[in-house]
Amino acid sequence: GGGEADLLTSGTASLPRDMDLNPNYSKPKNGVSSLSLEGNGLVIVPVHIVGIPWDFDLNDTIPMELSAELGVGELSVDLRGTQVGSLETRVGVGQATITLPEGIDVDASVEGAVGELVIQVPSGSNVTIRLDKAIVGTSLPDGYTQVGNRVTGPKAASGAPEINIEVGLAIGSIVIQEID
Repeated sequence: GGGEADLLTSGTASLPRDMDLNPNYSKPKNGVSSLSLEGNGLVIVPVHIVGIPWDFDLNDTIPMELSAELGVGELSVDLRGTQVGSLETRVGVGQATITLPEGIDVDASVEGAVGELVIQVPSGSNVTIRLDKAIVGTSLPDGYTQVGNRVTGPKAASGAPEINIEVGLAIGSIVIQEID
């Protein structure tokens, strides 16, 4: 959240020398528009580079769907204060930390091949998680139960937001955290 009221998003994208940012925006049609920000080209990043951050603030009043993909590295998506009700993230190798918005229903898909997936869910929500994992350790908050590949949070109050998450990881660890 925290984006300007008259903009969908604003921020900065640091790019390697051989990469350009290709924005693609479609004007609203039946009240729905889309924005895609993509780095083009194959870039071999030297191992001594600390990071090439992309840092964007989203408008906090517009309902939206978000998709983020990263080949190698660290992905941090903090959706507190937003109206993102649908989220898809994919990380090839690395770490993803996903903080879901509070006060709204959310459907999320968080996937990785090798690494760590940390998913922070707002307390007081009805949480259901479906795990698809291979060689993976899982850490759950107190009060969460796992039966087979299904994890559920403690029973929330009637009318509490519904959070449904599909998590897929081949090798690494999945950490579910509850936040206030």
